[in-house]
Amino acid sequence: MARHTRSLVPIALLFCGFLTKAGAQSEAGLPKLDLPPSLLRIHPAAIATGSRVVLELTGAGMETAVDLLASRPGLVFRILPQDPLPAPAKAGARPMPRPANMPSRLACRVEVIVPATLGSGWLDLRVITPGGVSNPRHLLVTDQAVLLEKEPNSEPETAQELAPGQVASGIINATTDVDYYRFQGKKGQRILAWLATTSLDSRLPGAVEIIGPDERVLAQARDSVDADALLDLTLPTDGSYRARVFSFGHVEWNADCFYLFRVGAEPVVEAVHPLVVSAAGGECLVFGHALPGGTAIPGRTAGLEQARLQLDPAEEKESNGNILAGLLPLKPFRWRGAPGPVIRLPVADGPVLVEEGDNNTSDKATTLTLPALVAGRLEKPGDRDWYSFEAKKGEPVWIELLGDRLGTRLDFLLAVRAGNDTNTMEVDDGPEPLHPQWFFNRSGDPAIKFLPSRDGIHRLMISARDGDLNGAAHQVYALRVGPAHPDFRLVTIAPASQGGSPRLKPGTSLAFLVLAQRSGGMEEPVSIQVGGLPAGVKALPCQIPSGQKGAWLTLLGGPDLPDGVWPLQITGSSGTADTAIKREARHAGPAWPVTQQVSNPQASRMEQGLYLATAKAAPVLTTAPEKPRVIINQGERQTVQFRLTKPGSMKSQVQVALVQPQAEQDGPVRVANGNNGQIMVAADKNQAEFQLEVRNNARAQIVQLVPRCTITTQEDDPDNPGRKRQVIRVEGGTPLEVVILPKRPLQVTVPNQTVRGKAGQTAPLVVRLERQGFYGPVRLICTEYGIDTTVPADQKEAALPLKLPADIRPGGRQLKLKATCEALPGHSVEQEATVSFNFTPQKP
Repeated sequence: MARHTRSLVPIALLFCGFLTKAGAQSEAGLPKLDLPPSLLRIHPAAIATGSRVVLELTGAGMETAVDLLASRPGLVFRILPQDPLPAPAKAGARPMPRPANMPSRLACRVEVIVPATLGSGWLDLRVITPGGVSNPRHLLVTDQAVLLEKEPNSEPETAQELAPGQVASGIINATTDVDYYRFQGKKGQRILAWLATTSLDSRLPGAVEIIGPDERVLAQARDSVDADALLDLTLPTDGSYRARVFSFGHVEWNADCFYLFRVGAEPVVEAVHPLVVSAAGGECLVFGHALPGGTAIPGRTAGLEQARLQLDPAEEKESNGNILAGLLPLKPFRWRGAPGPVIRLPVADGPVLVEEGDNNTSDKATTLTLPALVAGRLEKPGDRDWYSFEAKKGEPVWIELLGDRLGTRLDFLLAVRAGNDTNTMEVDDGPEPLHPQWFFNRSGDPAIKFLPSRDGIHRLMISARDGDLNGAAHQVYALRVGPAHPDFRLVTIAPASQGGSPRLKPGTSLAFLVLAQRSGGMEEPVSIQVGGLPAGVKALPCQIPSGQKGAWLTLLGGPDLPDGVWPLQITGSSGTADTAIKREARHAGPAWPVTQQVSNPQASRMEQGLYLATAKAAPVLTTAPEKPRVIINQGERQTVQFRLTKPGSMKSQVQVALVQPQAEQDGPVRVANGNNGQIMVAADKNQAEFQLEVRNNARAQIVQLVPRCTITTQEDDPDNPGRKRQVIRVEGGTPLEVVILPKRPLQVTVPNQTVRGKAGQTAPLVVRLERQGFYGPVRLICTEYGIDTTVPADQKEAALPLKLPADIRPGGRQLKLKATCEALPGHSVEQEATVSFNFTPQKP
């Protein structure tokens, strides 16, 4: 938190003026509302250490920026005044075209002083305005001068000169636009041409060609969905070479198609074997380009080489933005000696078996002693790796593979068979994503809970769907086989904002979705805690129920909120005091903000921290439920009402929606009336009535339904004097707490119906409890047989002590139990259950 102290002090001072202005009346008498900022691009996308540079940040709401927030300390910012726009020729006339060198009023121009000691690497940059704090954008810090792409450079004759190691920052802004760069080379010189698009969250489908002095194209490459374009080339002769940067297929071109380009010899790492190392590091086989002491290896990647290097722990704190690897517990390493990139690898919690030798057939399977952690690779086309392990019937074995999530470009396949059976169980792809739209992190890494059907030796095969074509020396993986290893990881995301986060104001609320990635059979509830909240902000209790993927974390703004921006720390804990697992959440956001919710998966990336912006100013709209809490059983409906408080000058209808714990079609609560769950409130009304329906399969949980009011107004357009623009105003209100309870939460069965004992004494009756939609203790009472037993939440079976009557006779009996199920802490549901048993007198 201390690293952001510099930004918080001037923010509070500047807000006094901006927020006072925001509370003024517009021409229509309606209070103005500063919208949350949404940052789309930064130009240039790189800054040099020891320099003073002007950045143009473009997006929505940038014109009222008051400060910037960087994920690394040391940068000094100064927001520059906006250049005036040309005035119209006469009243009502159309504005003059803006000169090409004049930024839009929706842009923010910032002078940045970069310390010489900052160090190269990526950072996240956000904009702070009176409306909130924006989403981040990547910015590269380099120790070389940054070359700004300038037109005309679309012909070979107008190519810009690019020095070795220098970074060029450019934009492809027309369908036929190509950017040429020229560099000098020597015969036998090795170069690495890097075109950054994916790592910048650029919309450009980037492609690059290297053209020799004889005008022949020597090499070409394009980016992919998870990697930048890279060319590894040895120059054939002395002379002047050109690089041609363009949009692949010329299908995408605009200001959002920005890129960075560099021709140099900086090392690039593709893979490491073994993929899992100890916390202290060790010697590894590193695959990549321009490695120290590297030797060429055959493969499908041009210039791929390998080197044995000693990896040592590093202090690098920044992590990969890729959501596939975002929730993995990775540790940074660097190789010893010559400087190189940060390498993030999983750390082993025990000995690692390195797969070696010929184990390509089942009769040559490598024997594993469970629990086992294996580091292997599919090192040639068609390679298969076989392993064998001993297991007992009914004792589950967890099998998980790691590869795709760390960049191994294979579609892995896992197959298990018992002994010499020919019947094989195949598993392809990993578990379902954490969220189908906002955090689509499904990978090609298979995982399975394997339940052996008999005792003995079982065999396991690792292969890949595309392994017959793409097997190679650097296609590595890690394999874990053993008993359950319960664990979880947390990620927070704010899908409702789709970009910047608005300010929390008095009487309003903000909701963040907390998602739990469970592994190793972890089913227990996860309790969420919040650190770093400023005075006046309250976090409502939040728990991810047993077996569920996520829950909403709701923050409420009190009457005495300060102005500022605050880094939050979200943590989760699960288990008892002796077995507690605690994990810190990481934050994710949409790579590109969208204006409406969609059903398709949205591109997301991991961000450097979660920030809360607060303001003293009262909201334009406030919404609160008539009752703060309702209790609804599974499958039932209940009508709830929300009251709107709005200015008398507001003459437009208001759309009120309730933010659901999940997508509307998957959430436990459904709005049965309205249009897609949204209620339209007429201008002369101040009440919204919702019919809430709890789904029949909803689990016991507490859901916070956050009202969100949306109104469309016409306001002065700062980009076109004398004209109006349409502004969508959004305000969150006070949430409604919905307690969901199951109707019949318990099913009681008797595995063995025979009870042996003596009349007048006590005999055990084992019952099995199947909890329906909840996780909690159960109290069982039967006065006839003297039973009063509480079964803990983590137990599914219990031995009930039956006090047998003195006159009991052999034969069938029925036992009527009164079950009190604590479906939620403080919320119990009573149910009657009847089981049958046969009493057999015990022989003396």
